[in-house]
Amino acid sequence: MTKNQKRVFISTFVAASLLSIVYLIQSAKRDTRTPSFPSPSSQIPLQVIKSYPGSGEFTEQFSLSALIYTFNQSVTLDKIAVEIYPQIEFQISQSADQLTLYIHPLEPWKYKVKYSVKVIGVGGITLSSNEITFLDPSGVNLFGEGNPEDI
Repeated sequence: MTKNQKRVFISTFVAASLLSIVYLIQSAKRDTRTPSFPSPSSQIPLQVIKSYPGSGEFTEQFSLSALIYTFNQSVTLDKIAVEIYPQIEFQISQSADQLTLYIHPLEPWKYKVKYSVKVIGVGGITLSSNEITFLDPSGVNLFGEGNPEDI
């Protein structure tokens, strides 16, 4: 091997070594963590999956009974709002697992009044909208609505 060939060989070896060292350093600096993905519950929109009572007319003794709404995932009270029209005073609470919302009236529901109840989520999205009318149970007979004296 000539002197010139030795220089080319050594230069090539040194250059390859330096490139290998640079590559190893860059590989060590790369982020090797696995990417994190949002939890499945944050990808599924919040929904009311069950309400009690639903929309309609009811003759049960509901004078101070709570309205109950069940969600498809846990939700904190600061992420939802409740609107009732005509307006009545009420309190809201929820189950320990944060899946169920209870709306407690602070005054009795009035008979023959159609209440519009909305549960609203973040961004003003209506999660549930019910129209509920409570009928006086004393004015209902076994054969339908009306006053028992009219039979």
